[in-house]
Amino acid sequence: MIIQHSKTAIKGLLISLGLLATYPLVHANTQHDQTIDWSASHIPETPKITLHELATTHDLVLFTAANCHFCKQFLPVVQQLVAEYGFTVQVFYFGNEKPHAFPAAQKVSEALIARFYANQPISAPLLALYSKPGYQGKKLDYLTVQVGLASIETIVNKLKQMMHEPNESI
Repeated sequence: MIIQHSKTAIKGLLISLGLLATYPLVHANTQHDQTIDWSASHIPETPKITLHELATTHDLVLFTAANCHFCKQFLPVVQQLVAEYGFTVQVFYFGNEKPHAFPAAQKVSEALIARFYANQPISAPLLALYSKPGYQGKKLDYLTVQVGLASIETIVNKLKQMMHEPNESI
């Protein structure tokens, strides 16, 4: 009996997490509903895209500040994303000094602060992902990729996770 309860509890947990689904099927020759368990092996896999392909449909936006120690350490990570995967990055800075690594950076506007920092404290660095103009898929206002300092490996893993999570329609 304990094993049966454990199986039921595990099955319920998997269903609630969306990892296991049950679908009722009614057969024409019977009046009873039958349930078929569809595990991940039965569900067709959605095509996975690479970060290079993601960079063709989505851009990065970076918020930084010249006097921020963590921002200075994070800039080479963003430069590496641009160089290795072909992302376009729009850089916005707080304060009065542009970051030397991104001479085309623009000063942060109140509208951008309202859009990207609506429900969180203003902090830098902040890296976000958004749909390029003209992208024909589901439009993405933005997804925050990272707040604070992180390695290139961490950023790449987060982007890959975002691409393959069903709730994050990229």
